[in-house]
Amino acid sequence: MQISRIILVAAESLPRDLLATLLDNKRYVVNTFADASAAVRHVEELGGPHLALISLIARASSGLEAARRLKSIVDMPLIFIIAPEDLPRLMGQMQVHGDDFVVSPVLPIELEARMQLLLARLPVTSYDRDRIVHFDELTIDFSRSRLLMDGKSVRISPTEAGLLHILLRNAPRVVENQTLLSRVWSQGTVAEDTLRVHMHRLRGKLEADPHNPVYIRTVRGIGYRFAVSPD
Repeated sequence: MQISRIILVAAESLPRDLLATLLDNKRYVVNTFADASAAVRHVEELGGPHLALISLIARASSGLEAARRLKSIVDMPLIFIIAPEDLPRLMGQMQVHGDDFVVSPVLPIELEARMQLLLARLPVTSYDRDRIVHFDELTIDFSRSRLLMDGKSVRISPTEAGLLHILLRNAPRVVENQTLLSRVWSQGTVAEDTLRVHMHRLRGKLEADPHNPVYIRTVRGIGYRFAVSPD
């Protein structure tokens, strides 16, 4: 049985304790935090969890800030917990920062069903969050969404991490543009121009000379391939 690591962020101690109790079974390891800063420090030190739960019940602005900061540093699904009266006011922001929501009072069976739906997507759209890949002069740390080059740490976005993962899994084979689009942007229709923009940004972080790439090669009219094997 796979054990999923969960981050729970809730300003109030009662919802925090209640939700931790609901998830207290052998399928999950739950770390609870009262604010965004503590959760972010945990992720930066120990790497990303499989899923985050964030309560908007007591201090919605703090919960939304936690979601924004966590999503900026690691690729993970996120579920909000919200009071029914706040739905009209916060729906738009939840759609921007999260992947799903449940309404308080939380029904354990509903919460776990929504969690399992999101966790089931991870093998398709995400990557092994504990994986660190080494090359001669480059280390890709998926657990912390960063590149290490010549002793310097460079942050990569969730989208860039997803693209890298798919290319590495298929290396040195070519991955077609449509495959990358459907895997990384699985929730909507995205044009190939968007893919080119993200690849350009990724090469700017990854390559010493983005105009003469060593790692990510373009196969014109078809897609991209990762051309270097890890150590």
